[in-house]
Amino acid sequence: MEVMGGLTLRGVDGWAPLEVRETQAVFVAGLAVTVPKLAEQQRILRRFGRPKDLAKAAVLEAWLAGG
Repeated sequence: MEVMGGLTLRGVDGWAPLEVRETQAVFVAGLAVTVPKLAEQQRILRRFGRPKDLAKAAVLEAWLAGG
């Protein structure tokens, strides 16, 4: 599990905060933790664009496609 906050991404207009559009609650050791939904995680990873992030996005794509 990776936990990050306050991320910014560089785009054509400079740096901007990363927007998380869809979240869900998961429970870790009895505590509710808000995380991006899987499809949202995939979108964010693709937005990062680094090879390691694109590989993770491909794994999520396969998972979401059912296999």
